[in-house]
Amino acid sequence: MRATWKVRCRCQRIHSWDTACPKCGKVYAKGEARRIVLDFVKPDGKRSTKAIGTASTKSRADTLTGETVGKITSGKYQHVKSEIKTLGQLSTWYLSLPDVQRVESIKAVEFRAHNLLERLGHSLPIAAINAGTVHEYQERRMTEDSTRKDKDNPGQLRKIAPATVHKEIQVLQAMLNKSVVLMRIPNNPIARLPAIRYNNVRERVLKAEEFERLLSECPDYLKPAVLLAYYCGLRQAEVFGLTWQEIDFEHGVILKAGRETAQTVRTKTGKGRAIPMHPRVIEALRNAPTRFGKGRVFSITRPNRSYFNAVYRAGLGDFTFHDLRHCAANNLRLAGNSKEVVKEILGHQSDSMFKRYTLISKEEIMGVKWLDTAAGDGK
Repeated sequence: MRATWKVRCRCQRIHSWDTACPKCGKVYAKGEARRIVLDFVKPDGKRSTKAIGTASTKSRADTLTGETVGKITSGKYQHVKSEIKTLGQLSTWYLSLPDVQRVESIKAVEFRAHNLLERLGHSLPIAAINAGTVHEYQERRMTEDSTRKDKDNPGQLRKIAPATVHKEIQVLQAMLNKSVVLMRIPNNPIARLPAIRYNNVRERVLKAEEFERLLSECPDYLKPAVLLAYYCGLRQAEVFGLTWQEIDFEHGVILKAGRETAQTVRTKTGKGRAIPMHPRVIEALRNAPTRFGKGRVFSITRPNRSYFNAVYRAGLGDFTFHDLRHCAANNLRLAGNSKEVVKEILGHQSDSMFKRYTLISKEEIMGVKWLDTAAGDGK
């Protein structure tokens, strides 16, 4: 099949890649996204023109063309007309989807979408989103102040962390990918955008005596939450969002619902799991106020000042609530549980995440065991 691609300007005039629009004089900057149209002759001899997406490089336009031609010749091509024109429309549509609303972290998703809209603009056309747009957003966002104090510079606030910006871009990617899957837009213009590279791996785990010191400094209402994170490895949102209906005292497990159930998704990955409870956790939860066995276990939704004050009084330095989950991962491994069991309890789906959470100490390395190949060797 004969086919060539060209650029369609916003004024609807079609022209070649390297030339300015002969109608409105529009000149595209390097890396700026262009709308690509495919000019081809069908097998029946009829000529046709189809919009196939946006591209910021010639190689991307060639790739789009090759993919589209392959679908046309195999009879699998479906032309998608953009129903969503702006970022504001995209956000409103995405956040109203039932499966998105069911996600337990919906509040965080809405907050990140709000940050995107506030800085990129509700009226930003989807066709104008490209790698340059995202890069500019990332650079500008990481120069802004956060709400947290800078420990190295008293009296000043920390800058927005790269991990925060990365999560906001992930929300943008999710919105675009979902709209492509449900055929609201023809393609994701930043589908091949590389992720921000950053290192936020934490290597802080507590010794047994340090944990007991922390626990003793926590108020009574907070101790069950700290025990849950330290022994069971629940994520922060899973701990403070825990309900009494999810606790099975008879079998000693916590049952977190996944995407396979009709109720709200209660895990980060969307996969349900059963989490065994340590005897200390069971005892703490049995002694906690039950509110007639209904509703949430904790009245707070995140660690409050009481937790950070307890960390300070225990002399633990820079130790976050999430670090308790790292402690759980490490302790479960040291107790002799297999990697597969630990991954299942923590809800990890990859070995890389398992390695991120389990830390090998110098003492373990120095205590390495050797397999002797001959009697009397290796002493």
